[in-house]
Amino acid sequence: MRLAAIMPDSQQVSFLVDTLKNMGFSRKDMIICNMDDQQRDNKNEVLQEEILVQTKTESINIDAPETYIEGINGLQNQEGILVVVEIPKHSIQKVKAVMEKSGALEIVED
Repeated sequence: MRLAAIMPDSQQVSFLVDTLKNMGFSRKDMIICNMDDQQRDNKNEVLQEEILVQTKTESINIDAPETYIEGINGLQNQEGILVVVEIPKHSIQKVKAVMEKSGALEIVED
């Protein structure tokens, strides 16, 4: 099972990822990408955002986030930073609570 959260900024992403790591989730179980079309078009802004996220979370970059986002119902045309984490079913409520506490704008079960 996957949970996807739309986060408004990189500091909240860092907090979420650090908290998930402290809960025992591996960074390999997470995908992070910027969903803001304007920032994807402006490479300098994207690089600045990714560097900040990478320094705290060892983030990876998805070359075509719009393709990945289309695969998750309810996330099309959203702006922010997408954090997707692969979790066992019994952890859904706990991880959702952490995402909400971290400032998620929207959370989608996938």
